[in-house]
Amino acid sequence: IANCQYELEDGLHLMAFVTKEVVLEKGLESSWNMSEFDSQHVLGSIGLGTGNTYIFPEWPNVAYGGFSKHVRANQVSWLLADRKEPAENEAVLSKGLFYTLIAELYNKEYHNAMDAGDTERENQAREIIELANQLLRGGEDVENKETQEWEFKEFTKEEMNQKYAALLSAVQKESKPLTLALRLFDDYEGMGVGETKEYTIVGVWNTDRVNDAEKVLLADATSQKLWEEQKEELGFYSEIKTNYVEPENAVYGTLILPYDHSTEQTNLLWDIYQQDEFGADSTKDVLTSSLISNLGMVDSMIKELSKVFLYVGIVLAAFAALLLSNFISVSISYKKQEIGILRAVGARSFDVFKIFFSESFVIAAICVAISIFACVALCSAINETLIILISASLLVFGINSLAILIIVALITVVVATFLPVWSAAKKKPVESIRAL
Repeated sequence: IANCQYELEDGLHLMAFVTKEVVLEKGLESSWNMSEFDSQHVLGSIGLGTGNTYIFPEWPNVAYGGFSKHVRANQVSWLLADRKEPAENEAVLSKGLFYTLIAELYNKEYHNAMDAGDTERENQAREIIELANQLLRGGEDVENKETQEWEFKEFTKEEMNQKYAALLSAVQKESKPLTLALRLFDDYEGMGVGETKEYTIVGVWNTDRVNDAEKVLLADATSQKLWEEQKEELGFYSEIKTNYVEPENAVYGTLILPYDHSTEQTNLLWDIYQQDEFGADSTKDVLTSSLISNLGMVDSMIKELSKVFLYVGIVLAAFAALLLSNFISVSISYKKQEIGILRAVGARSFDVFKIFFSESFVIAAICVAISIFACVALCSAINETLIILISASLLVFGINSLAILIIVALITVVVATFLPVWSAAKKKPVESIRAL
């Protein structure tokens, strides 16, 4: 899924091309946050009883939809008896929204009771607030008797059901009905618009899906009326007229092409991407997509840093070659007696070189193998990170990299072996034997 993240976010499959008439008739909005519910442009506030003065939040926090389109009666815990669906002036809230609004409402009731000195009402409100907040958090803070510190304890599914039933029971005992006020919200103006509508809350939608955390279910006819009002109150369509007249020989400025991931098409797209200058007809082909934009940004950054990487690589390669050369040279210097003995029994300087070169070659081969493994692992780790970030891998450990490693190792081994052996082989065998 990570590999296709940007394509899924920006692809044309997320767009619907319709006529102006359809836009005006259906009230479609040009928003990337479309959902199965009719709109996100609604403010919600809650009250207890009738004649409430509702305080609306400053941001849209409620999505609404028709009841029969999204839920069945057996998925609802009804607060009022003999209900199978909400009536015209009634509403059903999702669990998450119910908990949030109940905690907000009874927090006001709690402070009003404190100001009035009504201890009984204060305790009732506190109980409901605690239940709503615990259900919102999915647990409660408990004191650890050993450490004497407060720790969060997550509820089991059974405990959640018990708390939920207790909250519904406490709310049902209230003598006054719960009321919900809805008001349309204009994203562009950043304010509530239209008339405030009041509904009686008659049930709670038993859904635990994250996407349904804050949803209001209304009677289908009520939802449709609110949708019609929304089309009238909020702007969904705008048209700008210019004096531009398309010439007869006009050409397309943009072409949308499929990509089959074949080698031929990839090479073609790569050639287009590398085209920096305008052609003879003063035109230039440019690739445009979210992926190309990210790759271009990374590509330009790598080009800027390429010289730095080159110099750092040369310094590190030279340092590694010196370390390997020093190790081989020290190893050979401690074996001058063996060189003297070999020379004494008739071995040529070239024969001595071959013997020690074989030993050095094994050491170099081990170093090359470790280097290859480290480079492959590092490139893979960086590429995995890049795939998550920009949906593409950029680092390649290929034949050229392998050849450079082997060539540097061979040159180092030959030089590091030849110089000490040649220096020791020039001496007389007796001097080499007495050297240590």
